[in-house]
Amino acid sequence: MNRDELQDLNEKRQEFRLILLELSADQEILKEPKKRSGFYLRLEKLYYAPDNEKRFRHFYSDIFSVLTQINDGDDQGSIDVLGQNMDILLCGYQAKNSDDEGKLIDISDQIRKLYDHISLDIARIKYSEKGDVEVSGQESIEKIRSQINDDESKIITLQDSVKEATVKADKMQKEYVSILAIFAAVIGVFFSGVGFSTSVLSNIDKSSIYRILLGVSILGMFLFNLLALLLGFIREIVVNKTWSLRVYIIGNLAFIIILTFIYVAWIFQVFGEASF
Repeated sequence: MNRDELQDLNEKRQEFRLILLELSADQEILKEPKKRSGFYLRLEKLYYAPDNEKRFRHFYSDIFSVLTQINDGDDQGSIDVLGQNMDILLCGYQAKNSDDEGKLIDISDQIRKLYDHISLDIARIKYSEKGDVEVSGQESIEKIRSQINDDESKIITLQDSVKEATVKADKMQKEYVSILAIFAAVIGVFFSGVGFSTSVLSNIDKSSIYRILLGVSILGMFLFNLLALLLGFIREIVVNKTWSLRVYIIGNLAFIIILTFIYVAWIFQVFGEASF
């Protein structure tokens, strides 16, 4: 850390301690909306930075030293008043302001952590005053720390779940669009085949039986391969599995046998004498 960064950090720590002292001095200090807005702006200026790595993180030692200073009577104020005012700030904060780049300034997590850490130290001081620091006080501190860690873990888990759900939703949307497009293609191919078959059958008296059989077989072979390919895409999207190569081999082999039969039938004029 260079000299400028160290100086900036010390100035922010000083501002942080000053904010805590002011919040402990008067129970009515946040009664007016203008005063609350002033503290929110000071906290946003203190905590926020466009680069997350450069954002200010308060020192736990600063919180403890300020609370000890207040509780020992060195300054006017009360740790209970500080706790009450922090609760007001926590419940009333809403991210409304934006930085120079238009990004929303949101320090909700920082205020929540500050509230938790202040509450933790207030609880510890209260138990210390009762003379039960080694047992009850330590257990309460550990319990509060554990609760803070649990809350942070739950928040992180919830954020991960939201991100995962968003990714899944985007993926499902793309899959639905792909499936609908493929089904539209399947329907288009089907009706094209039906139209061609209707045309062939309507002109059945104008062509030889061998030509008709050949045309229908080639059309069937084409439609089979195209439909198998499209349905294979759908299968891959839905169940993440592709058609076995045997499907294409067996289907095309069947059509090759049919075409061979038609050729042999034409050679021997099985269905009567006619030419292609």
